[in-house]
Amino acid sequence: LKDVKDLPPITLSYNTDDAHAKIAQAVQDMWKKNLGIEVKLENAEWAVYIEKLHSGDYQIGRMGWSGDFNDPINFLELFRDKKGGNNDTNWENPQYKQLLIDSQKETDPEKRKELLKQAEAILM
Repeated sequence: LKDVKDLPPITLSYNTDDAHAKIAQAVQDMWKKNLGIEVKLENAEWAVYIEKLHSGDYQIGRMGWSGDFNDPINFLELFRDKKGGNNDTNWENPQYKQLLIDSQKETDPEKRKELLKQAEAILM
């Protein structure tokens, strides 16, 4: 891809809700203005939307997640297993998974922090 103009429109899916619609519209506007990317919006009622996410029938799916506790594992663990509860990306990486497992056994806080940083680098 040499130019963003060659990129086909991207579909951003979200569940029907006024607040989610506003977020989706803001993303659509920012990506157009700052990146030159055309974004089509697609909304669906929750049951339909979540089934599409679980089956992988989406390009970009909007979800919200708040941390349950103040620790990087709270978010990193979402992507540990391909078939994990909230991992609708279907992504999995053995090295990433092992780093998370090792971090759970590590008792030195600095070493644990380094393991989680390595895992984050893989994810990003």
